[in-house]
Amino acid sequence: MSIRTGCGLWVLAAGAAACTTHVGAEPATFTVVSRVGFFDPCDIDSDCPPPTLCEHVTVDYGTRSVSDSFCTLGCLSDRDCPAGGVCIDAFGGGPLCAEACAFDSDCPSGFGCVSQFRDRSVPPVCLPL
Repeated sequence: MSIRTGCGLWVLAAGAAACTTHVGAEPATFTVVSRVGFFDPCDIDSDCPPPTLCEHVTVDYGTRSVSDSFCTLGCLSDRDCPAGGVCIDAFGGGPLCAEACAFDSDCPSGFGCVSQFRDRSVPPVCLPL
């Protein structure tokens, strides 16, 4: 029995890649799903690399509240966060790791580098805008 694998990276609309494997004369197609990294925006837990989960957060800026989701994990201190992460208790559901930043350009689309909101000061981290 012969096995041939053709894996040209055909980018699909969802941002995934497709490969085809031939076992004998029967082709089988499977999809390789791309995963976002730590602190990236997400929709569901499977979008995130282990051990992170897709956490929905709401940030109260006083005049408005903004909600979004990103890949993160719970923490008790900065040491519990991946490199580049800061443990903050700013979301009302327990402390989470957030991405440290210096400028808005350090953050994913839809997020900005924030160090002050409502009555809280936090180390500069990427939060939904």
